[in-house]
Amino acid sequence: MKIVLMLAALAASVCQSVAADPMAVHQTAQALFAQLPDVEARADLNAACGGGSNSNPHIGYCASNNTIFVSDDFATRPQGS
Repeated sequence: MKIVLMLAALAASVCQSVAADPMAVHQTAQALFAQLPDVEARADLNAACGGGSNSNPHIGYCASNNTIFVSDDFATRPQGS
């Protein structure tokens, strides 16, 4: 419960704008929880961790190295906020 309250307090400071930067929210959470996956922007997600033509072209998770891959424009997409 204490960790959840700390996360909420930190997220509130990050989320002052109408649409919070999803990367800033993730960085805040990652500072509190070391097990969260890293986030890496990629121009071509097909080359990231076995992605292919049937993969989501904007976001994907790689279990072998605990990384979330996002497209370069992911933070500005409406679905990203």
